[in-house]
Amino acid sequence: MNEKELIIDTCSSPNDPVVGAYVGIQIRHKPSKIVVKSVKMKTQHENRLEAMEKLKLELVKERFCSIDENDLVDGEQFFRELDSGKSY
Repeated sequence: MNEKELIIDTCSSPNDPVVGAYVGIQIRHKPSKIVVKSVKMKTQHENRLEAMEKLKLELVKERFCSIDENDLVDGEQFFRELDSGKSY
């Protein structure tokens, strides 16, 4: 994932320290406009890692849901053609 495609912001969290620093993280993926947030961990670093995992999952879901069924190839047909030398 390209870091330039992300907007990473801090946000309030139930775990914010008294001094006013935010530990929650919100990540926006510019191309897909997907926004994820993590606020339940105790540090920004942990929330950033969790938010990145959430973003990866959402990107996979989006890609999976956008598969055109007409482009899918039957598995047996694929391996027969692969064995016969056809390249994809």
